[in-house]
Amino acid sequence: MIYKAFRDVKLSALGMGAMRLPLLAGKTSEIDEAALNDMVACAMEQGVNYYDTAWGGITTAGRKPRWAAY
Repeated sequence: MIYKAFRDVKLSALGMGAMRLPLLAGKTSEIDEAALNDMVACAMEQGVNYYDTAWGGITTAGRKPRWAAY
């Protein structure tokens, strides 16, 4: 893993985003925690230490907010 200096820590060049987490079958709001634990464990084993957990870009209509440039 490549790490980049950020303030007083070294962050992995690759991070794990949490915008789309695995859901339980047939559910739209219940996260499959067992699958998520496996995903995080795999990322950690590969040296990932940056996790983006922000949910700020999600809207109830499923559309991008006006300020989003992506």
